[in-house]
Amino acid sequence: YDDIIAGVEQIKSVLKGDASRLEFFFKKPNDLKIELGWLILGKYMDYQLEAILDDYQQLSLQERLFEVYWSIYSFFDESLAKREDIQKNWQEGKLFSFVQEQLTSDDTKYKLLYLYHNHELLLNELVTLLLEVKKVLAEVLKPFEGRIQAFMDNIELKLQENAHKFLEDQYGFSKNDDVMTEIYPSIIPSYTVTLQNATDASESLILGINTIKISELKKTYSCDEEKLLNILKSISDKSKLEVLKALKEGKLYGGQLAERFKLSNATISYHMSNLVSLDLVHIEKENNRIYYSLNTAKISEYLDGLRSLLLV
Repeated sequence: YDDIIAGVEQIKSVLKGDASRLEFFFKKPNDLKIELGWLILGKYMDYQLEAILDDYQQLSLQERLFEVYWSIYSFFDESLAKREDIQKNWQEGKLFSFVQEQLTSDDTKYKLLYLYHNHELLLNELVTLLLEVKKVLAEVLKPFEGRIQAFMDNIELKLQENAHKFLEDQYGFSKNDDVMTEIYPSIIPSYTVTLQNATDASESLILGINTIKISELKKTYSCDEEKLLNILKSISDKSKLEVLKALKEGKLYGGQLAERFKLSNATISYHMSNLVSLDLVHIEKENNRIYYSLNTAKISEYLDGLRSLLLV
């Protein structure tokens, strides 16, 4: 993660002067489900940034007003998302009344009305900002090109083997063959999985480039709950716990343990067999004797498993 963190800090540093305006556009208001920036972009969400302003200039004033009207109105009521249904009969007053009914925050109401009357100004500012962000990102992400390509090559290989099984097992994602799924890599963040733009016909699955590595690490260090339960049962026995505490001082053979705890060799053998089966103890032969020592790496792993099981 070090290189990703460094990249984020570089982006923050370069865009520091634009931070307040980016926050204005992309900090989600409490009473809206979407950031203002996406409302401003409206129908241009899928456009190349460089083409947005040229296309916007081709619209008449009436068409420009309708674009922001439709963007705001259809966001609140998805049943009105069909442009032709709204286009037949739309009125400014109806929009203002609708916003008044839907929102509780005066600040958000003001922003939406400001957006409506200053859409061109805000769209120009937003596109200019995003072009600057795009330029910065292109520079910062250049060193990641190899990692991105390797990640996507790995994804493609696994999809070719068995797309349904891979997506289900790795990401808990059920693939619908009737829907086209486009897969994109993500660096910031690099550890999340996001489904976007889901419709009846298509969807976008955004995969963090560290997701597979994180999954592999979880499998490596995860602790089987049933085995963990057996370990807890085992060390709840005072004799076994005392044996483990004694081995913390160094390796011992069976006779030494029996003498130390005043137990028979058979009892010690029973305890050690249980501790060895749970990987809590190592065995090594030396001069015809079997020595026992703590498996500290495995004990640490079990403690991590218990921590992840019980703590957030």
